Amino acid sequence: MRRRDYQDCEDLLARLKEVRPTAVETLGLELELRVLAGSEAEAILLADQAVRLFPASPRVRLLGGRAMYRAHRYEEALDHFRESARLRPHWMTERWIGKTLTQLGRYDEAEACLRRVRDRSVGVLLDQAWLYQREGRFEQARAAVQAYLEVRPDDRRAHDQLAELGARALTPEARLAELEAMEEAGMPVPEAMFPPYAEGLLAAGQSRRLRAVLAERRAELSPRTVLAVAWACYKASQLDVACDLFLSVFAANAGNVKLQAALEAAARRCGRLDDVMRAYEVAAPAARPLYGRLTRLRRQAGAATRRQHD
Repeated sequence: MRRRDYQDCEDLLARLKEVRPTAVETLGLELELRVLAGSEAEAILLADQAVRLFPASPRVRLLGGRAMYRAHRYEEALDHFRESARLRPHWMTERWIGKTLTQLGRYDEAEACLRRVRDRSVGVLLDQAWLYQREGRFEQARAAVQAYLEVRPDDRRAHDQLAELGARALTPEARLAELEAMEEAGMPVPEAMFPPYAEGLLAAGQSRRLRAVLAERRAELSPRTVLAVAWACYKASQLDVACDLFLSVFAANAGNVKLQAALEAAARRCGRLDDVMRAYEVAAPAARPLYGRLTRLRRQAGAATRRQHD
């Protein structure tokens, strides 16, 4: 698993399941594999099963929390992490509690948790950086990433995060001016800086320009960047662009309840609920809670049709 040789893991796990199919170790290893390999829907189903069978296992609870965290179900994740910590206190569990509290916007509690485990892993610095970024404390976030890079100077994602934070530390006007200067010099905006660039365009009332830039560069942007830009468009009430971008990355984020709500709200305003229902139909077999949302949307669509006929 640590080498990410997931196919070899699957083969070994299959052999283990033949010998000890119901053991907590077997179920725990399978759950860990599903979490690490990114099988979100499978991980959630397996987490529910594992917790029912082994509610007193701190590791099962920890892995269940990680499955819920990846699905953006942060309240449920926090419950699992706290129960794991109660059963067996561990610094890693405390770190996950801090990360989850950050996602829930409970920043004071999150900061206290992360400070307690700061000396256990250099990676906690990136958790603190994300916390500071969420709070708008960009200089502190930059300092945390820089401290991390002193230990791990070859981490590409940390360098990208540092570049993004540098852009976010500027005012929207200064940020836009700097990125425009890059474009004029023939240098495309780096992907790490694209979300703050998009936010700067939206803040400056240049939504048409953002649409043009997206048409030109969207194919080369990662799903993570597309999702960040989608949220920026949604918050700026550019709902047709937000809806289009949300739909383009929905398959990889089908369990994200917050995204589902935003997508439905945007699609309702843009007259694109049929597109949302089609996306739900495709994703529902692997993300079963979508069946409930799909049924509700169909019922609403049917009621709207009947009102039009009346």
